[in-house]
Order: sequence, then structure tokens, then C-alpha cells
Amino acid sequence: MQLHPLQQCSKSCRGFSLVELAIVLVILGLLIGFVMSGRNLIKSAEVRAQLEQFSSYTVAANTFREKYNSLPGDIPDPLAMSLNYQCMWISQAGNGNGRIDFSDYERGERQNFWIELASAGLIGGSYQWLNCAAVDT
Repeated sequence: MQLHPLQQCSKSCRGFSLVELAIVLVILGLLIGFVMSGRNLIKSAEVRAQLEQFSSYTVAANTFREKYNSLPGDIPDPLAMSLNYQCMWISQAGNGNGRIDFSDYERGERQNFWIELASAGLIGGSYQWLNCAAVDT
């Protein structure tokens, strides 16, 4: 009489013991834990970098306000402020009301905000927009 293949093997060769399975599960749990904590570290580093960038723009805007006595983008006569303009928006000036008007698209205060910060040397980059005209200084 021939035995079934599982019956031919003794008890020790039939499968994994509970100890072996527990060790594998612990190792898998540790690996998953490391991956998840790594993702959290990457995400927190990204958020920290964005907050630092926002803080640097806030410092630049406050420095501009102290130096030129006006918010960047809101200067009524930016050419009189001796800013090194490479390009200006359509109207080339703000209204001097002490705030950046985001709804006034034609006046361009929100666009001039970045242009004036860069022209004052407070942030890096070259900010040029459509319908800009080059200005020699």
C-alpha cells in the first residue's frame, strides 16, 4: 500500500512551526514600520521646506516695506524708487493704498509684487509676465 505524500513525511517536515511564523511576522512588521516612518519623515521635510520658503518671502516683503515705505506691488511710482526693473506690468504702478489688490487684474499689483521683490534684490529669480515692456535703468 502506498502512502499519501503528506503521510510519508514525518511531523518535523510538514510545515513551519509557530516560532518560525512569528519571527517572519515580526520581521515584516519591522520593515513596514520603517517604510511608514520614512514616508512621514519625507512628508515633514517637505512641509518644513515650504514653511521656510514662506517665511523667507514674508521677511523679504517686510524688508521691502521698511526700505521703500510701501508694500511690493503697491508702489504708486516704482521708477522713482530706483528699483532695478527688468520688466513691469501693464500699468507699471500700484495705487498706494497699503494692500495688494488681488482682484484688480489690470493694475497688476499681485504681479508687480514678485517683480518688485526681485528688482530690489530681496528674492532670487527673474519674474517677467506677458505684456511686459523692457525698461532701461
